[in-house]
Amino acid sequence: MARKEIASKYIRRSLLVRVGKQIRLLRKQRRMSLEALAESAHCHPKFLQKLETSSPEIINISTSTLCDLAYSLGLKLYEFFKLVEEKDK
Repeated sequence: MARKEIASKYIRRSLLVRVGKQIRLLRKQRRMSLEALAESAHCHPKFLQKLETSSPEIINISTSTLCDLAYSLGLKLYEFFKLVEEKDK
């Protein structure tokens, strides 16, 4: 595998990990159950659990699903990503 491809996979994985951690943090702050958030965001609870725990099975997430999750947490997508970015600083 070329270095560029490895770096790209690492960056994607790193972003997914940060996104999952932020979703879990926001969900807990709002005292939402995993099931309630999954239902509100129109996704399966198992998928959400795997996303929150950075399961290697999750290699991609659609923009639509991210929008639904952010909205269900009371945020616009850009607000959600601002929070993800702030955690990196």
